[in-house]
Parts: sequence; structure tokens; C-alpha cells
Amino acid sequence: MLYPLWYHVFLDFTLCKEKMEKKQSKIIVYCRSGARSERAKQILSASGYSFVINAGGLSDMPNAR
Repeated sequence: MLYPLWYHVFLDFTLCKEKMEKKQSKIIVYCRSGARSERAKQILSASGYSFVINAGGLSDMPNAR
């Protein structure tokens, strides 16, 4: 399942900063287990992004199989 306006971003997200230039935009992060998404949330928050949500792991997502 794909979510609208999503980007696949590695923890080294420097290549995607131009797509995430508005630091007040809502950013939802997730990964397989939820651990990497928590780390990504910490990195983004420390970089000044103010509205970062950790959606957890894929099994936590709506309509998970």
C-alpha cells in the first residue's frame, strides 16, 4: 500500500532535504519495526522539524496484513 506524498528516505536524509524544506510540515516516519523510525524522528526533530510523528512499525499501520 502506498501513501500519498511519501518518500523513501534513509536515515542519512541529506539528499532529500530539498523535498522537506518546510520545517513546519507534517512528517510521518515508519519502518519495519518502529526502531529506525524513532531514530529518524529524533534526527529530524534535532534538525528543526517541528511536527514529526513516529507511526511505528509496518504492522502498526492501518490496513496492515
